[in-house]
Amino acid sequence: MTSLRKRINPGNWNITANDGTTLVAVNVVTGEAFSGTPQAFAALLRTPVSETDPVKVYPIVKILGNENLTAGIAHVESLAIDAETVRIVTQEDIFVEIGENPVATVDSTIMLANSLEYFQITRGDKVSVLQVNVGGIVSVAPVQM
Repeated sequence: MTSLRKRINPGNWNITANDGTTLVAVNVVTGEAFSGTPQAFAALLRTPVSETDPVKVYPIVKILGNENLTAGIAHVESLAIDAETVRIVTQEDIFVEIGENPVATVDSTIMLANSLEYFQITRGDKVSVLQVNVGGIVSVAPVQM
């Protein structure tokens, strides 16, 4: 099961090319190579770890605000975030970049459709998103842990 977790962890993949039709990536932990459609890559990352894997437990947080971004073919950037943790929820597969002046590209971290992630940030950072395949709404919410 550990090797399967290493295989499907989005952070373990280095995307070397993505022209919208073909995505090429290498898993930096397992050495596995992938070449195929962005949809096939997203499906690979959705592989269940096991039928008995426990449900994810998310922390209890206080939501301090919210900004909805629309991911498209050009990156879009949030306003500066006045918090040290941000919650990102996405309807579609997206690339995410966080920083002072971030620009999401095909080399950025991938978040899968209908997922929720928390990120530690530096107060004042912004979030930039870019669609993988289809545009969609991305909720960016500063939170207090």
